[in-house]
Amino acid sequence: MDPNANLREQRELVEQINTLLNAAHGKRLTGTQEQDIILHSARLAELVEALDQWIAGGGFLPDSWEIAHKRAAPPPQCAERTGGGHQCELSAGHDGMHHSGVVRWW
Repeated sequence: MDPNANLREQRELVEQINTLLNAAHGKRLTGTQEQDIILHSARLAELVEALDQWIAGGGFLPDSWEIAHKRAAPPPQCAERTGGGHQCELSAGHDGMHHSGVVRWW
């Protein structure tokens, strides 16, 4: 599995689907356009599922996501705890009114 190739193909399919939809400008799609949208959408769903399984299974993020992730600021809880950079995992419990989850930052 190459997550970079997967994401690249996903983006191409989204562009193709949007181009087909925009070309119709509110008019009825032709049979060929409908078929192309169905085929592109099915392939897009396969790619999304494959990338999700890859990441959930511990695979690395696509490069463009990794770069964006590294540029993002850590959640305030992690910045306070770690000085702003390294792994941070905070757990919060149930206070009778609110549920809160785990904050992770790498």
